[in-house]
Amino acid sequence: IFLDFFFFSPFPLLKVHLSFLLFLHRLAEEARTNAFANKSKIIKPEHTIAAAKVILKKSRG
Repeated sequence: IFLDFFFFSPFPLLKVHLSFLLFLHRLAEEARTNAFANKSKIIKPEHTIAAAKVILKKSRG
C-alpha cells in the first residue's frame, strides 16, 4: 500500500528517485554476494560489474 502511493503518485521525479534507490540496493546486495562467493572480504569493481550485468538481465524480462 505504501509503495502504491509512490508508483501511482503525480510526482514522477519521486518515482524515478525511488526506482534508482531500489536499483542501488539490489546492486549492493548482488555485489556483496559475488564478493562472498569469491571469498573476498572487499567488494571490488569486478564484483559490481558482474552484479550490474545480472540485475540488468533480470530487469529486461
